[in-house]
Amino acid sequence: MHVLDAMTARRTVRTFGLRTPPRSTIESIFRNAARAPSAANDQPWRAYVYAGEPLADLVNAASAGEAALAGRPGQWAEGIARDSREAGMLRRSGLRFYEAPVGAIFTMPKGHDVLGLIGHGGFVANVCLAAGAFGLDTCIVGDFFGLESFLGAFLGLADNERITVGVGIGYLDGARPIAPARLPFEEIVSIIWS
Repeated sequence: MHVLDAMTARRTVRTFGLRTPPRSTIESIFRNAARAPSAANDQPWRAYVYAGEPLADLVNAASAGEAALAGRPGQWAEGIARDSREAGMLRRSGLRFYEAPVGAIFTMPKGHDVLGLIGHGGFVANVCLAAGAFGLDTCIVGDFFGLESFLGAFLGLADNERITVGVGIGYLDGARPIAPARLPFEEIVSIIWS
């Protein structure tokens, strides 16, 4: 798949099938994604990738952490109506990687500068694009942010490591989701040319 095709085909998927991708495919995705640009070439990001029983253990640990934080307000984007949904429903689904057969937790050192965070974002985006090249789909999950005190020992995190996002990876179950409306190109990009 051409990189531009991968970029336009990428969708957030929240319905994954049961089939687990081969470990060699997942390793290739992360090896290629790790080539993301990095300020000072330091690659400060880390990824912890789980499948099978270890993934189930991670999900259980995350669920226990979420339960301990149950009194905390849900993480809803501004402007998204809760409708009749239970406040924590989406968070709990996210903590299960939306049932994806592979789940990855991404981290960065605490207090790292913005250039490191930009590189980290490139790494996560590369994972999603590389997964698409292998016919896999992904869902970036923000619900793991702030759960270091509950997942740190399980993941083996260093004291200065913070969780940024999780990513569910797997094969789509069902029809390909329709891409949601995006902001018009002109609202997000200004090209000044002489």
